Amino acid sequence: MNTNAESYRMTWLDLSKSVEPKKPIELNEYDIWLEGYAATGEHGTATYLGKHKGRNFQDACMRYWMKSHLEQIEKDDEHGEYYDTKRWDYDPYKNTYWACHMYETEQEARKNFD
Repeated sequence: MNTNAESYRMTWLDLSKSVEPKKPIELNEYDIWLEGYAATGEHGTATYLGKHKGRNFQDACMRYWMKSHLEQIEKDDEHGEYYDTKRWDYDPYKNTYWACHMYETEQEARKNFD
């Protein structure tokens, strides 16, 4: 007798029950401030980057830099310039841009610099 026979289990779907649609993700708006910098004789103060929406502050920063990156690529395309698509100065793990941290308030952004 052959014991290698496959068995299948049939599952019935109950279509009489309604399935609730997924709720849309709620995005909040955040102010984004970039801390000041000091490098090789140059320096800058805290910079306000604007408001951006996200699931949380770090997500808002990521979305801001993704949009900014795409806008720069499109601008360079219009002017026939080369844009290094491998360059990504934003670090989503540290939430930094060129090693400068991002904050929700101007006071936080200036805290370690002024």
